[in-house]
Amino acid sequence: MVLKRKISVVVPTFDRLATLREALASIRDVEGSGVQAEFEIVVGDNGLKEETQRLCLEYGAIYVPAHGRGASYARNAAMGAASGDFITFLDDDDVWLRGHIEPHLAYLDAHPDYDAVFGQAIYTDPELNPASAPWPEDPGSGDDLTRRMLSGLFPQIGTVVARRSVIDSIGHFDTRLIGGQDLDWLLRLATKNKLGFVPTPCILFRGRAPETYDALNRMRVRFDRQIFLRHGMPNALRLWKSPLDMIRAYHKTLFHFYRYFTNRAIWCAENGSAGDVIRELKVPALYLPLLLATEILQQSPLRTALLAAGRRWLKGGAGLPSRPPVGEAIDETAGPGPKAVGGPLAASEVSQTPEAKARALWSDVLTNGSMMTPTEAVLDELHRYSGIPLAEVDELVKTAASKTGLKWDARDRSTAQGLQEFYDRVDHWVYGTLGYHARQAEGKNVPLPVQVAAMLHARRPGTFLDFGAGVATAGLLFDRLGWQVTCADVSAPLLQFAKWRVKDRGLPIRVIDLHNERLPEDAFDIICAFNTMAHVRDTLQTFKDLRRALRPGGLLIFDVDTRAKDAEMPWHASKASLVLRVVRRLGFAAEPQLGELHIFKKIESNLLARGIVGAQDFLKNTDAAIWLRSQYWRRSRRT
Repeated sequence: MVLKRKISVVVPTFDRLATLREALASIRDVEGSGVQAEFEIVVGDNGLKEETQRLCLEYGAIYVPAHGRGASYARNAAMGAASGDFITFLDDDDVWLRGHIEPHLAYLDAHPDYDAVFGQAIYTDPELNPASAPWPEDPGSGDDLTRRMLSGLFPQIGTVVARRSVIDSIGHFDTRLIGGQDLDWLLRLATKNKLGFVPTPCILFRGRAPETYDALNRMRVRFDRQIFLRHGMPNALRLWKSPLDMIRAYHKTLFHFYRYFTNRAIWCAENGSAGDVIRELKVPALYLPLLLATEILQQSPLRTALLAAGRRWLKGGAGLPSRPPVGEAIDETAGPGPKAVGGPLAASEVSQTPEAKARALWSDVLTNGSMMTPTEAVLDELHRYSGIPLAEVDELVKTAASKTGLKWDARDRSTAQGLQEFYDRVDHWVYGTLGYHARQAEGKNVPLPVQVAAMLHARRPGTFLDFGAGVATAGLLFDRLGWQVTCADVSAPLLQFAKWRVKDRGLPIRVIDLHNERLPEDAFDIICAFNTMAHVRDTLQTFKDLRRALRPGGLLIFDVDTRAKDAEMPWHASKASLVLRVVRRLGFAAEPQLGELHIFKKIESNLLARGIVGAQDFLKNTDAAIWLRSQYWRRSRRT
């Protein structure tokens, strides 16, 4: 007979009976789904109402009054009454998913030196309709996890299972923090390398009602900054290579707040009064003043809106104070929302998010409607294209990377002509790239084109350029999504296969040979360059050409491969900062980054803006400046 372990579920609440009922029901549902554990639900209540006590009695939960403001008091009161071997959490407006708990217990059994483990959450709207794929996907471990948590990653407390000894190890939640107390608590674990991760969807994380975003973000930005300084400064020498890296992490921590309030300021400039604009810009001015000054001085949507509003206000049209619409929320513990489902949902029931749909379409593009797996379909397509037997095609796919590396070493790449000769003879890339796309479809990592497709799901399709298109799989994906697609490349074997592939499927996709043809001017709403910039020889001219081809207000989306060179990956490893400084100088405004993808919007640039950007880049990125910073940082480490 297997003895069940006891798990205490800590639930903080404050006068939200409807959502609390859903939360408690989901806990009991998970308990009854076969988990080898006994659940003890402990509700810490700030509201102190009899109705909450009666609801706890209905679900067999222990009721504990909490005398103090904020979730910290409620969680601490419940933790004090908990008697389980393990402690886990659920906010009163979130919902657990079946499949939670057991993977966490297995992880802690396998890692006895870890105090806690967290999993994935699925973000929803207030009605519990899924709005994201499970996140995070791969947060890293050790110091890497800590760095990511100090750069904007916020594990959801409802996905955490901890040993009871964690209370003695790191203590309770900090009652001085009205917001972010769960992030602070998890960072205490992470800095001690005691926090693990399992890629299991655990909860539906309810988004707040839109009208609550403004007050929440004004409160959260203050506490997130405090938490960054509390955990970042004492561990700076261990976590970051230079002061600049720490500053970048600070910017990432607060940038989503910055963008939220600058977007509201733009709306107020177009529809409200000067007082509205000043109110919205207070947060960016207080927490990221240099970034705000730069955005106002250089050509940007914010500058354009402020100048237009200033001219209107000087003419007497000062506008009326009004409440701007809310933007994208940064949630703390999720907010109130009406009951939307009859009971807890399994992870399989919430898979049709924009990212999940785009990923399913990625697989369908590879299989082309057949009943084959992506790998089988890719081998069959290469067989039909080349006439080579399937067994030999399979071998070519498996050995493509190493053979391409040998061709790279055999070529003289010191001149543009020698480099072009390599790209014109690298026929193994067709096999290797398609095989890679099939592995992406069958694996867990989300392909970059899928991430972009999910981001653009609400945008009306327009013109799309896949720059460095290779075998055109990304182009096929966006064609399926209704975009007018153009694919461009310089490699003769890749272009030949892309043209055959498009013709074989009867699609109206244009394929451009950049060796012989220029990109059309002001032609594209979106330009994407996936895994391409590492192969670009003339970065400045390339981005000039892309800017010329992009329509005003269009988006340029690309990644920079900065992996170290090895025998199978000897391409032009690029330094991201040098690439980005080129883009910024040409007249692009940075948008929020999407994972490893950089996003820039085309704007009109003036001489003053270019001068400011140039001076910033000189101070940040010249070899002399980098050397001086590294010497200072090394001396700081020694002392």
